[in-house]
Amino acid sequence: MAQMAPVHAYHAPATLEECLALLERNAGRVVVLAGGQSILPLLKTRGIRPEVLLDLGRVPELRAQSVTVDTGGVLEVGAMRRHRDLWTDPMIARDWSALADAAWCVGDRQVQSRGTLGGNLVFGTVITDMKQVAMCLDAELVIVGSGGERTVSACDIFADPAQMLLEPNELLKAVRFPSVGSRGGSAYKKYGLTANGRPIIGVAARVKIDEDRRCTEARIVVGGLVPCPHVASGAAESLIGKVVNEDVLAAAADAAAAEVRPQSDGRASAAFRRRLVRAYTGRSLSLAFKRAQEGGQ
Repeated sequence: MAQMAPVHAYHAPATLEECLALLERNAGRVVVLAGGQSILPLLKTRGIRPEVLLDLGRVPELRAQSVTVDTGGVLEVGAMRRHRDLWTDPMIARDWSALADAAWCVGDRQVQSRGTLGGNLVFGTVITDMKQVAMCLDAELVIVGSGGERTVSACDIFADPAQMLLEPNELLKAVRFPSVGSRGGSAYKKYGLTANGRPIIGVAARVKIDEDRRCTEARIVVGGLVPCPHVASGAAESLIGKVVNEDVLAAAADAAAAEVRPQSDGRASAAFRRRLVRAYTGRSLSLAFKRAQEGGQ
């Protein structure tokens, strides 16, 4: 049986202030443990050998969740909120549906019960579900460090592979999701080698319609691509001002497939990924529009 890489010190503070102090005191020697679904396998294979392990699991502030009504219904989710907490929440399933969709298909039930929103966003790989959802829902990431608190746009940070989300000695504190609003809907659909595996292609869609079912707003973000998720702006623009029907959805899906620049790897060819983009953009948009219509009734 493989043994964990030896760790000189393990800390599980109960406050965010203690976490930040430990980060600063052990700069360059510490690995942060959120849900552990990515870090623990690396410790087992000794892919990383940290001197200090900082476990965030005991910090209540990082597990909090709230909705701020006076800012239009902004949902703030603590970075340590677990995937299962998200997809089982009726309010999130109703008003931030794409987030619930993605949480439901991250790993299996054991992973969902341990894995966290922050861990999924911060871990280095681009092949995750939550990055494209955060971009699609126009989320803001709340980052805290010794210098105070700052916010960054998910769309800005994740669409540029050259940018780092966190500076040294910083932590992701929470993620803020603006309300989709009345007559708005969102959805996330993905294809993986297994139903709950990492996405070969994952498409997040957000739309808004008027009383005549004409599309007034749209955003489509395609994940599973290298080096970063792609905002299919041309495909989204093709929807604006049109009454939603099968032909309109098919044209938008074709436009998204034409926009992306997929690469081949051991899991799928570029040509197959392009076909998946077309299929899953159509499915994601169809569900988002259905939810928008239901929300306006």
